[in-house]
Amino acid sequence: MKSDVRYIDVTGFPESDPVAIHSFDSGREGPQLLILAGIHAGTEPMPVYAAQTILKKLQDGTITLEKGALTMVPLANPMAHKLGQLFYHKNLNRMISPEAPDDIYEGWLAKHIIAPLIDASEYVLDLHTTRSETPAYAIQEGNSKAAYDFAYGCGAGRIIQGWGDMYDGRTDLSIGDTGTYSVAKGKVAVTFECGHNPDPAAIAVAECAMLNALAYLDMVAQPQAVEFEPEIVKAVHLMTMEEGLTFTKKFVNFEAVKKGDTILVDKTTGKMAKCAPIDGVILLPKLDAEAGAECAYFGEITQYFRSGLSPYGADLQPQSKT
Repeated sequence: MKSDVRYIDVTGFPESDPVAIHSFDSGREGPQLLILAGIHAGTEPMPVYAAQTILKKLQDGTITLEKGALTMVPLANPMAHKLGQLFYHKNLNRMISPEAPDDIYEGWLAKHIIAPLIDASEYVLDLHTTRSETPAYAIQEGNSKAAYDFAYGCGAGRIIQGWGDMYDGRTDLSIGDTGTYSVAKGKVAVTFECGHNPDPAAIAVAECAMLNALAYLDMVAQPQAVEFEPEIVKAVHLMTMEEGLTFTKKFVNFEAVKKGDTILVDKTTGKMAKCAPIDGVILLPKLDAEAGAECAYFGEITQYFRSGLSPYGADLQPQSKT
């Protein structure tokens, strides 16, 4: 197995450390997998630690590629990591495009590093954690069977589908994330949310997701198969914040809601302003969302979790439907 590392200086931003791009080539034909961690490194450090662990095992020969090639970026946003922030100038996961402005730090990263790496790959695994205390889950990017199979292969006990569809026709909202760009380029992509931002358990989840992805693609020796049926949530509606509104309470990710439940109220009068559009669950409620930005999403559970074996442990799985 051949390995290489390139250190890319972020031109125009001398305050930034270089971005390290690690490449591993088995020398045999096979999938081209890109693993990204640290898009939001300052607030989501656990996937960075996990990627560094897997990277070390690749470098010392504990893990060996049997076919295909792997590219890893264990720290995609060095300045966010250095400052302990979600981003330096703007959210990198809203700027993924070869046309991103390179006079903005995250625009430079998107244009010169992330987008070209996605272009050169077949499969993309983007690792994150969330602000909410939530079990791990995967966002299946696009609606292809290949994308579902990849999400399942990564070991996700809960899979969200239909994410990009919510943005169809919404020219007022900028999506620009790794998944949307990957799908537009014909790639198979999964965004894997490994748990709560400060929870060290997310490190093990991220490591499992990477190893499962490699095993699913037959790039490493296949471990014992885990048989389970993931919970599937179809995302169907997004809600935006408006000036003068606030959440009626502190909602949590995947909390059950009924159609008509009050979600946003007027700060002054307390009157209901926006309600749940469906019976289902609320997704990624952003309690500090600014006016005009997405503040919550809503989804329908189309398949409940069932399993005799667990890829991560019972404490990280959604509730089974009996």
